[in-house]
Amino acid sequence: MASAQARDGTDVAITATGEYECKVYYQDTTGVIRESIHLVSGWKHTTTPTFSAKPASPLAAINFDSGKEVCAVNIALLT
Repeated sequence: MASAQARDGTDVAITATGEYECKVYYQDTTGVIRESIHLVSGWKHTTTPTFSAKPASPLAAINFDSGKEVCAVNIALLT
């Protein structure tokens, strides 16, 4: 499955969730934050938006509990 196009000039947030795994968060051209996951077998891309954000909002991602829990945030969430 192809990933959505990343919006030019926006942030990317990445967190390692395992020895050979990471999650990447980015804003697509429609303004929603998307998640792509890299596993040993390759990339998986979400088909539904993770959350919406104002254009070019700063992003951050962190994980805890050995990568079982991930928190992706931005400063200016839309309500």
